[in-house]
Parts: sequence; C-alpha cells; structure tokens
Amino acid sequence: MRIERLASSSIVASILLTSAARADEPAEKYPHYEVYGSVNTFTVQQAIVGLDHICILFCQGPAPARTVTGGPAIGLGFNYYVMPRWSVGAFGNYQGLTLTDSSEPDPFHYNFVTVMGRTDFRWVNASAVQLYSGLALGVVFVDRSSPLPSLQLNVLGLRVGNENIGGFVELGLGMNGILGGGLSVRF
Repeated sequence: MRIERLASSSIVASILLTSAARADEPAEKYPHYEVYGSVNTFTVQQAIVGLDHICILFCQGPAPARTVTGGPAIGLGFNYYVMPRWSVGAFGNYQGLTLTDSSEPDPFHYNFVTVMGRTDFRWVNASAVQLYSGLALGVVFVDRSSPLPSLQLNVLGLRVGNENIGGFVELGLGMNGILGGGLSVRF
C-alpha cells in the first residue's frame, strides 16, 4: 500500500512537472542543444588533498608544513533539452593540483579528470534569464588510478543572456566545486 502511494505520487509529480515545463513555450521554438565551457573553484578535489594534512595532524601528531596549489577545474559540457525546462547532458573537467610538503624533497602532483552525466531543471525559464538546479553523477580519474564515483549537486544556477548566447554562474557542491561560471551557446 505504501509503495503504491509512493508510485502514484511520483507519477502525479512527473505529470505536473512535465505540464509546467511545456506550458511556457511551444516545443519547436526553443533551442535543443547547448555547449558550454566553465571555470570552477573550491572543488572536492582541493578539499581531499587539503584534508590529508588534517588527518596526519590528528593521527600522527604535528605534521610538516603543507600547501596545496593549483588552478581551478576547467570544464566543457553538452546539454540536450528534452523540454524547454529540462535538460540532460554530459560534461568533463580537469584540475591539476600540487601538494608541497616541507619534509619531502619533491612536491606531489595530482591530475583529476572528471566525466559525468547531468540533468537540470529550470525553475524560471524566461528568454533572458534562467534559474535552475541540477544533479550530476559520474566518475573521476586521479592520475592513472581506477575510476572513483563522483557527484555534483548544483543547488542554484543562473544563466543570463539571449536565447543563443549567455553567461552563467552555479552554486553547488561536488567535483565541479562550490562556485563556477562560464559561457554557453545554444542552437
């Protein structure tokens, strides 16, 4: 009985979301494809490499001085608009980080390559401004290691521009970072 209620609630919610997504624009009017580039900061990768220092401090006592340096995660992605408010797609990003440890003669270099599938829902879908949230799941490769699971939750994204070209900022948590932004082209 409980499962039936949950299933019927999910179906009703899907119908309502689909109806809301189709309500604002005719199906043939909106662009169906989007390509974008992004720069992302405060990533999980940076936190993991930095947390290593804290773990050593608590587990082994005072640790040597360590610093983590490197650039932001640089990404490229592609979205397909299933409906005007709902897109699915894929993206990848790269981030190189260096850990310098005062007790080691050579620094450690880490290369993170992330590949994820993603979906977004636009809460506001006006022609000049879109407000959205999204979720991405995939894998991350650290140097030549086996892939590890990865996740990105975009709590809030804002895209400003015209129907074809725009800039965006995203606030989230995961392999793409806490704060990201970039440019997108729709066609």
